Amino acid sequence: MSDTASSIIILCAFILPAAVFLAQLERFETTAVVHVFIMSFICLAIGMLFAGMMITLSNIESQTMMAASVVVGSALAATVRVIQIRKARRS
Repeated sequence: MSDTASSIIILCAFILPAAVFLAQLERFETTAVVHVFIMSFICLAIGMLFAGMMITLSNIESQTMMAASVVVGSALAATVRVIQIRKARRS
């Protein structure tokens, strides 16, 4: 069960940014949706880099904690991107 839980948590690291970015869309065009999925994949990659850093620095042993650190890194990357999008819309 632990392997399945960590896999589902890591899947959430892709789905949550995708949902946030889809909610930010004004129009649901094909290119915009593809762009959302690419941004979500980039957030997932940044989350994995963040998790690698956290695992190295704090010697995390639990697979669930490793997966949770991927989600945290992905959420941080998505938050930064949403802030950039909102700033670009204001100006």
